[in-house]
Amino acid sequence: MKIRLFARLLITIMALISTGTMAVSEDVVPENRFRAQVQLRPRAEYRDGAFRPLAEGESPAALITQRSRLVLTYHYKDLLTLQLSPQNVTLWGQDPLTQGAGGGNSVSFFEAWAELNLGSLWELRIGRQQIVLDDERFYGSSDWSQGGRSHDAISLSYQGTKFQAKAFAAYNQNYNTLYSGNLNNPSGSLFTPAGAAPYKSMATLWAQYKPNTRHTMSALVANLGFQNASGESVTEPTYINSTVGLNYSYKDSTWDSYLSGYYQLGDNERGLSTKAYLIAARTTLALDKTWSIGAGVDVLSGNDVGTAPVMVSNFAFTPYLGTGHKFYGSMDYFYAGSPHQGAGLADIYFRAVCTPSEVLTISAGLHQFNTTGIIVSNADRLSADLGQEADFDITYKVNRFTRITGGYSMYFTTPTIQYLKNVTGASDTQPWVWFGVLINPTILNVTD
Repeated sequence: MKIRLFARLLITIMALISTGTMAVSEDVVPENRFRAQVQLRPRAEYRDGAFRPLAEGESPAALITQRSRLVLTYHYKDLLTLQLSPQNVTLWGQDPLTQGAGGGNSVSFFEAWAELNLGSLWELRIGRQQIVLDDERFYGSSDWSQGGRSHDAISLSYQGTKFQAKAFAAYNQNYNTLYSGNLNNPSGSLFTPAGAAPYKSMATLWAQYKPNTRHTMSALVANLGFQNASGESVTEPTYINSTVGLNYSYKDSTWDSYLSGYYQLGDNERGLSTKAYLIAARTTLALDKTWSIGAGVDVLSGNDVGTAPVMVSNFAFTPYLGTGHKFYGSMDYFYAGSPHQGAGLADIYFRAVCTPSEVLTISAGLHQFNTTGIIVSNADRLSADLGQEADFDITYKVNRFTRITGGYSMYFTTPTIQYLKNVTGASDTQPWVWFGVLINPTILNVTD
């Protein structure tokens, strides 16, 4: 505390001197800066059809989860930045009230990285970090998930006035599963995604050009290497999947529009030759300071289901590391850890947002889902209609670091979605309700 008071007093004296006859530079960067933030996010859910329809006789799930995250950020001049983000994700009641030495209430690192300034335009970051690009359609933080998503990677960034570029690389191992957790293992470099990262290797290049405040264009090339070895002595090839993408956005005071196109080639994680695509377009119109309306469409190519005994090629696009919850409905039926047999997806949606005050936001959305692949069951072709989803959300800002959020969603099922989710006898309507609180204060901010 004495050090902090002395540092602040010294800064004040120097500021007073600088306004007098002595001239000092206004661009001097403080030598040390440290900030600590806390994020507490409990969330209650009543799942009566989230992720998939509940079959006849199944009971809904009611639960409360919580994210407890501490974000520690340190800057040394403009040369070095360190960030550590320990977090604990819990299910209320799953841990004993009295924790022993071997308790399961563990803490892991969401982020742990160091960033070196290599000059006025270049930065090198190494360690566990988030990778968030464009609108998170292919690389996203998956922030709805209480654990979030981060990568053990190295990244190199270039930041110009109108042009910026980023390169990412990663190489992963899973010694816990294959090599008995022995970090001194002398031989072998096989990998399995069981309980680990979904890929063995990753190399990504992203570039963005922004000629003015309204137009933005970007390009992405991502290579993911997949390997799933069943044992430390089992030879298993590494399959390389490549994704190339282009994005364009236009934004002014009235319109906010986005276009995306992606193409996948190479082999998927099962070793199947892949040719797949994603095309997306959306636009939002601000009617006034209170109301905005929007519409969009996503088309992801898919495989035919039930038409061939053995699949020899893959035509299903997979947004491996994207934030599916942001795009394909709040109930996470598609591309959010809940598969639908690779049948593809055509999603037409409408959304309205009302902001009656600075502290209150209300939104409503409606999705129409269809397959892009042909679905056959017992020699009968099923309808492409996967159903509809209605989402209602509300956010109330209590103060500058506290928000109360909640939502209600309803999925209207069809025989096709029940077939693809391997569910029989489900109700036509599947509801889901959630309520959460986000508390995110900065508890310490020191500069000297």
